[in-house]
Amino acid sequence: KHYLYCQNDLALRWNKGTLTIYPSGEYLSEFIWDNKAYLEHLAQRAEIWLSLIFNEAYYRIQDRCDVLSIEWDFTTEVVVTFTNGISNPVLFITENNPVMTFSLFLEQIFFYIENDYVEEFEAYAKIRKIDSDFVTRDTESYLMLNEGELKGRYPRWNVMRFTVNPRSEPIFEWREENA
Repeated sequence: KHYLYCQNDLALRWNKGTLTIYPSGEYLSEFIWDNKAYLEHLAQRAEIWLSLIFNEAYYRIQDRCDVLSIEWDFTTEVVVTFTNGISNPVLFITENNPVMTFSLFLEQIFFYIENDYVEEFEAYAKIRKIDSDFVTRDTESYLMLNEGELKGRYPRWNVMRFTVNPRSEPIFEWREENA
């Protein structure tokens, strides 16, 4: 509790400390704020978030192939976009295979879905709440990269595209469009 209390006060917050205890029982402590370590931690969190999007998108494509009983031997383009910090539906686009083109909200790709994707998407779209934990997490992660503490460390973006093929390495592209 004390640590959390300190983190909420800019004068008291710390993320690095040393405690030296001498044989006499005396001790010396020093607690400091290391901004470089903090930014490294945030960058690691952002990269984990981006890799989770990719990994879960990969699983959703595989799920969809399993539901349709088809072999996944084709390339699927996944497009993640944000408008005003809020994620738009993630597009899974497969040329020459229309049954494998579908949409899910970003927070939905983290859930396992056994139902028909179109029905699941439409049902979820009706009840989607902007204040849900997953939407909030995605918005915070996106804003941290573009406007927050990590601004300038990564290129600004509102569109991320990656291609997924079970037989080749993914190709990533993220950029700012129509900003």
